[in-house]
Amino acid sequence: MGSDNGRNVTIAMIARLAGVSVPTVSRVINGRSDVAPDTRERVEALLNHHGYRRRSPARRDDAALIDLVFNDLDSPWAVEIIRGVEDVARSSGVGTVVSAIHWRISSAKQWLDNMRTRSTEGVIFVTSMVNPPLQAELRRLHLPVVIIDPAGVDPQESPTIGATNWAAASAPAST
Repeated sequence: MGSDNGRNVTIAMIARLAGVSVPTVSRVINGRSDVAPDTRERVEALLNHHGYRRRSPARRDDAALIDLVFNDLDSPWAVEIIRGVEDVARSSGVGTVVSAIHWRISSAKQWLDNMRTRSTEGVIFVTSMVNPPLQAELRRLHLPVVIIDPAGVDPQESPTIGATNWAAASAPAST
């Protein structure tokens, strides 16, 4: 189930809005090929518009997940962050999904589509900037977001964790 301004979004609701059956919506969600392209497009648009997030069946052994998203994984600093997040997540019984979006909108969209199919409980971005449409979509999905080492992010939008690298670089030298 997803949420639409605090309201549960159900497959039945999407089916009614799209003018199709519940099994048709289920086939779209599960990626089956036996749905007409225009019907699939209409149903997917409604699923996205209403913030539907697929939930896997609740089982005892299902772990909560947190997504850790980097622009690139090309530094020792990234490895240290992964280690730290994994240690804390593991001790809390939470799994970690690590992704790199390589500063591309298409990669960010693909990550977002993949994330919707998981039981993601929150997102940690390790980036200097999260594009506003992506941030808006995560807010719409009611996912908590934390940004590590941002530059120019409005602190009202998302909690942030950062070093003083930017401030230290621009501070006057003391004698």
